Amino acid sequence: MGWLVCAAAFLFFLATSSVTSQQTLRGPDGSVCSSIKSRQVSVLVETRRKRQSGIWDAIEDALGMSTPRPGSLQVRYVQQYYVDYHCCPGWNTINDTCQG
Repeated sequence: MGWLVCAAAFLFFLATSSVTSQQTLRGPDGSVCSSIKSRQVSVLVETRRKRQSGIWDAIEDALGMSTPRPGSLQVRYVQQYYVDYHCCPGWNTINDTCQG
C-alpha cells in the first residue's frame, strides 16, 4: 500500500508543479499577454509490490537478504500546466516580437 501512496504523491507533484513556459515573446510594455493552459502528458510509473508470504520473508528482511520483487510499468496521464504567451489584442506577432 505504501507504493500506492508514493505513486499518488509523485503524480500530484507532477500535475501541480509542472508549470513550464512554452514560448517567450518580446515587445514593449503591455504588448505581451499570457495565459495558463494545460495539456495531458503521459508518465511511466513503476509499481512494486512487496510479497508478504510469511515468516521466511520476515527472516530475509531481518537478515538483509530480501531481493527486490519484480514490478510492473504503467502509463499514467497527468495534467501539465504551461504559460502561453501571445500578443495582446491590437499587436501583431512578427517572429518572437509583438509590434504595433
